[in-house]
Amino acid sequence: MSPIVDISVGEGHTAVVSKSGHLYTYGDGRHGKLCHGDDNFATLHSPYLVESFSTIATVQTVACGGCHTMVIAQAGRPFQDESKVSTARSKETRKRSKIK
Repeated sequence: MSPIVDISVGEGHTAVVSKSGHLYTYGDGRHGKLCHGDDNFATLHSPYLVESFSTIATVQTVACGGCHTMVIAQAGRPFQDESKVSTARSKETRKRSKIK
């Protein structure tokens, strides 16, 4: 995880935003407040990347409440290490070539 630029604590859960624009959450997962999907209400004891944001938006700030988490994000993928992007592009190209 890159350095933390924002953090918010709710009732039993915590959310952090990394410098690279990724959102991580942990704590009490009831009511879906950790943002890990409708079917994942597990309690997490350490920060986990919220993957749904990591592919579509750069998270700028986060606010946690009693049973919710609110995010302000900018459309577009978060900053990534270029070597990882190149690897992802290679995998995507291989997938496309298999489809043809």
